[in-house]
This record gives sequence, structure tokens and C-alpha cells, in this order.
Amino acid sequence: MAEDLIVAAFARKITSHLSFQKKKNEPHAAGKLRFFPCTWATGTDKRPFNTCTVRGVEGSTLPQVDKSTVSAYFLTRCDSTGDHPSWLPLLADHQPGELLVRQRGKGLLIAAGSVLVLINFSRVGCLAQCSSDEFRHLTAQCVPGGNLNASKAHAMRSFLAPPELFVPGSRARRSRDLRRLNILLAVESEGAVFFVVDHNRLTKLDVLYREKHWTHEDVEKSSVWPETLGPDWVTESADAWAQADTWRAGVLAARTSIPLADALQTNHTTFNGFGRQTAADVCHRLQLHPVTPAYAVCENDVEWNRIKQVLTDYLASLRRPSVLRCTAATINSDYPFQFHAASSRYFINNCIAVFRRRDVRIPKQDWLTMQSKGLFSSEHVIGDEPGNDQTVPALRSESVAQPVYLYRVGSKAYYTAIQARPPPEWAMGTLHAHGDTWKDLRLDGDTPTIGPQQFHIYTINRVHEADWSEYVASLRQAAIDEGVEDDDVEPLPLLDDAGISLDAEQTVKE
Repeated sequence: MAEDLIVAAFARKITSHLSFQKKKNEPHAAGKLRFFPCTWATGTDKRPFNTCTVRGVEGSTLPQVDKSTVSAYFLTRCDSTGDHPSWLPLLADHQPGELLVRQRGKGLLIAAGSVLVLINFSRVGCLAQCSSDEFRHLTAQCVPGGNLNASKAHAMRSFLAPPELFVPGSRARRSRDLRRLNILLAVESEGAVFFVVDHNRLTKLDVLYREKHWTHEDVEKSSVWPETLGPDWVTESADAWAQADTWRAGVLAARTSIPLADALQTNHTTFNGFGRQTAADVCHRLQLHPVTPAYAVCENDVEWNRIKQVLTDYLASLRRPSVLRCTAATINSDYPFQFHAASSRYFINNCIAVFRRRDVRIPKQDWLTMQSKGLFSSEHVIGDEPGNDQTVPALRSESVAQPVYLYRVGSKAYYTAIQARPPPEWAMGTLHAHGDTWKDLRLDGDTPTIGPQQFHIYTINRVHEADWSEYVASLRQAAIDEGVEDDDVEPLPLLDDAGISLDAEQTVKE
């Protein structure tokens, strides 16, 4: 599942559009939802998977569909002989209505008119944006998907995007396979279309339909969210803390020993919003080893209250407008899905502390506190009294660079700056330094889902040096073939290591 800060960036794309519409004296910007069941996953006999559930609010009648106006590819999955006839009402021509968006941790709610959809993004699911004309070209060709099984490829289709929408010199420009996009749903509004695209088709949709239009008051109610998705730690902090207290009571009663990082990642009812990256980073902020047992963090009342406050403050810091303005920025480009290298660098440098980083800069006072506890000594056992040799160094800088280690327990990996050893009763593993069995994410090329820019639709638009050189050579040869002298061919700009022109600045559209 996507983490809190990723979903917050998706939500900002839509709220920024709504703010822009308000400036045009349109206080209630209209939107319309469109669904594309031809791209949704089928699952298997061993691993059943249902992309979408459709529910009518009590007393409401699901809309009727005029099948003569619907593409045959869409009807194949939804009519009475298809595998999901319950999806048929989604193909109706839904009336537009006020566009509403809300976030609750890992969940995103979008409502327009009488249709409301709750989106549970997979790790590779993304909310992208383009113009209405670009989206029309994007969805003009419905082709078989990339599954090696021909019958599944025919059932789970994709949209073949035209090469003109992708950056010259990028892999997507040259590869038909890379341009096959699995678009699950779209939100159409004046001047923009927002659509969910998922390379692996694992994003889940929960659709609620009623005859009346949804309102601001409706989407503020917690009853519209599934029970498995707990309160938001930022906007519903009081409810989140109460839920956490309930969890704590159960932990203490059973003396549950699940590592704290695992509890944060897997318990969405209590810790809605946390995932692998945020769990690692908030454990670092708490100055706790990721494998600290749950019962150990719940025993002391003062420590437990501190933990709840830090969890809320941490997620709130990632949702600050100044942070979202940079991480969820839209690049000022003629190509709607161009990789925004500046935004990606900002996210990695400012929103990630220890997760897959080789080092972390720790504020001086925090570093001194951790050092006094012996947390940077491989000879120290967590929980024991630190030795008398913990000398206090003279620090000139306001922060200290500290190496990050990977602590591996079986198949699980935890990132931490703590070098001290966990006591024997905790989950025992091995500590690995950077370059041993892992490498910094900044050295890992087009790593997906590390921030709002690292999704398939954007990374295939990156222009690497080899791609760019090949592209420039092809343009030069084409010009020569047309009779232009070699010396008269206009040179193209050089690129830096992130694929940005060194002759121009990359700007951001607000």
C-alpha cells in the first residue's frame, strides 16, 4: 500500500486544481468520474483479487446503462456473461457534480456527483494528471495487456499511449511495451484530468453510489471509510490516539513482542499511514531500534504519550504545504509525464531520514542524547547502563553525519543509525554496513515508489546519457539525410546525470 506522504501528494494535485478554479470565481468546481473495467485485474484461482467493489447506499438505485453507447471491451467484463456483472453500473454516464477529495492515512476519497470512490493505492499505483485533449489521445487505443497468457492479456487490457506524449530521447518514446498504461479510473474536471494508473493492477477501488449528490458534510463522516482503515494521525489525531491506546492495552495484556516497525507497517486500523519508509524514519526520530518489541514501548505512560505525539508530528511535517509544494510539483513541460528530477531530489534529501540511505544528519542535541545512551557503540546492549567511557565530543556543526546500517532478521530488513545490539530476547539479526549487502537508494537508478516522482509513468520518461546521445545522433543523421551540412546542424543541449538540460532551468507549475 502507498504510504501517507505519497497519498498526500496525490491529494494535493487535485486540491491545487480546485484552488485554481476558485480563483476563477468557481467556488464549487465540478468533476465527473469515469471507470475503465477493461484494465482491472482478474486474479487467479489460487490468489483471487477483486479490483473494485460497488455498493449502493441504502435506499438508492444503481444507475442503468445504455449498452449501445459503451465500448465492447468494457462490456466484456461487466455484462451478465462476464466475470464481474456488478461492475456494469459503473459504465453509466455519471452526471458531474462538485469535486470533493479527502485523505485518511493511506486512503484517498474522491467524490463527484452521486459517485464516491475510496482508493487504496498499491505500491506502484499512481495518480497522474494531464489535459483533457492529452487524456483523449491517451485512451484512444485499447490494446491487449502485457500478460504472457493470451486470454488474460485480452481480458486485462491496457491503453497504448502515443509516443508524442513522452519526452524525446526517453525509453517510452521508443518502446511500445513501455507505453502500455493500465488506467483504472479518471476524474474529469475543467482544464484537467486526474487518472489512476497502476503498472501491476493491484490498486483497489471501493465505489459508493447514491441518488443524491455527495456533499462536504458527507465525506467528513468516518462512516464512509472501511473499518480496516483507522483514523488519520494528522486530521483525526484524537481518534487515532484513542485507537492506539486500545491497541496498547491489548499488547500489554498479551505481552505482544512484534517489532515496533512491523506493527507500524501492518496494523492499518491503528497506525493508518505508515509503511516501510515512514516506519523506519519515525523509529529513528523516536531514537528506538526498529525491532524494539511492542510491549517495551507500551510499558511506560510518559514514554507512550511521547510516542503518540511524535507519530502525529512526524506525519504532519510531511504534509506541510511547503513540503507538498516541492514533492507534488507539476513540471512546466510540453510533456505531461516528464520526470521531475528536482522534485525527486527534494523528496529524497528532505523527506527520507534513514530508509535506504547510507548516512543521516542528526541534529546536534539529538545526536548527543543518542550518544549518551550508547546507541552508536557496537559493544553496547540496548537497555543496559552505558559505560563510563561515553565521552562528549566537541561539536562545531549543528548536525552530525552518522552512518546508516541495515539490520536483517531473516527475510526482513530494517534501516537504522543505531549500532548498539538488541538484547537477546528481542528479534536477533545481523547488522550490515552500506556497500555490504545493500546500497543507497540514490545509487539505484529508476527505483520505483521512492517518492511521488518515482512511478512507472514518470521513470520511463527519464532521459539517461546513453539514451540522449543516441537520440541526438539520430536527429543529426536525419538532418544530414535531408541535405543539411554536418557543421550546420544545430547542437542540442547537454544533460546532467539526472537527465536535465544544463542549458535551461527546470521550473514548477503551481
